[in-house]
Amino acid sequence: MNGILKINEIKELFRSEKSIKIILIAGAAVILLIAFSGLSSDKNIRTGNMLFEYEKQAEYEEALERKLGEVLSEIEGIGEINIMVTLDSSEENMYEKNNDEPTYVKTPTIRGVIVVCDGGDNIIVREKVITAVAGAFGISTTRISVIR
Repeated sequence: MNGILKINEIKELFRSEKSIKIILIAGAAVILLIAFSGLSSDKNIRTGNMLFEYEKQAEYEEALERKLGEVLSEIEGIGEINIMVTLDSSEENMYEKNNDEPTYVKTPTIRGVIVVCDGGDNIIVREKVITAVAGAFGISTTRISVIR
């Protein structure tokens, strides 16, 4: 049996202190290689993309808030207004089979909207705001909060 160690030869390797040190060093080197392989540049790229997606998502939220603020400010009795829109997911590129280019972009879904306004304690103003937000975003009225 050329090239294959017999059980007795393996036992003989473990009897020597020098061999045990070599095996321990080799084992530690393997563990370090495995640990460092988890820190590859691919993960850094994905982290960078997540930051990019977060920035895009924040910009999208701000654009929605700005546009909604412009529309809602036209409601009589609303007064000063502050809006917060939260998104449930980020923008996604959708691909068809065997196609490297995205065929369309799926926009984020809206999780909820908070409207803080001077007229938020007036039931008529509150109802108008809730109806307008629900209609504009196509979301349930339970996802909209209007307060003063």
